[in-house]
Amino acid sequence: MKKLTLSFVLLIFFVACKTSHREHAGFKHATKNHKTIAVLPVDLLMEGKQPKRLNKEQIEKLQLAQGLALQQILQKEMLDKIQLRKRPAVSIVDADKVNRKIIESGIQYANISSTDVEILAKTINVDAVIQTKIISTRYLSNVASYGIDLGTDILDVLKKFYSIKNVVTAPILNKVEIPDDENQNLTRTNHIIVSIKIIDAKDGSVLWNEIKDFNTNWDHSFDDGMKKAIHDAIANLPY
Repeated sequence: MKKLTLSFVLLIFFVACKTSHREHAGFKHATKNHKTIAVLPVDLLMEGKQPKRLNKEQIEKLQLAQGLALQQILQKEMLDKIQLRKRPAVSIVDADKVNRKIIESGIQYANISSTDVEILAKTINVDAVIQTKIISTRYLSNVASYGIDLGTDILDVLKKFYSIKNVVTAPILNKVEIPDDENQNLTRTNHIIVSIKIIDAKDGSVLWNEIKDFNTNWDHSFDDGMKKAIHDAIANLPY
């Protein structure tokens, strides 16, 4: 029997949970002194077909860009949610400041998901962090709209791979030809699984965990579908 890959095991676990909501029994008591929280870069697990014309270095750069773009999407959705409260309990440290503090501390982006949450929280100086993992069968296309410079060579590959027009606003500097049949086997339905945790900076305990399973159709913008998935995933945000 072939060994199951870690990503496949995670996919089975998430699908088994399909929609799961868990809140620490003493959430209000545990967070009564919380004033600031931080949204960490999102850990993206890509389960879809990869563009053949991207090398390992480009894939790593693409994964990082996706995580940073998703971090901004999540931050905006959480801000909108929290600010609806008459008396918001916490404020969110800006993502750019979060990332700058992490990098200045010597922690690499690739190591964030494996770094002790208490260390990250101390580095950022917050009471809790939002840790998010997303499994997706497709990449976001327009990361440039989040101020992320992915490089026109990679963006051009994505644009052609997903048959998208007008994704890149900057001129294409490095045109990459992709065989016409490379994207023929891509499914018309995109699968997105979102797992979001609120983790206490004091002891690393999980105070809230939401897991949601979504399907989006290519007839609509995938980027909009991802935003909706994240929006729905934090519908029960307890702050």
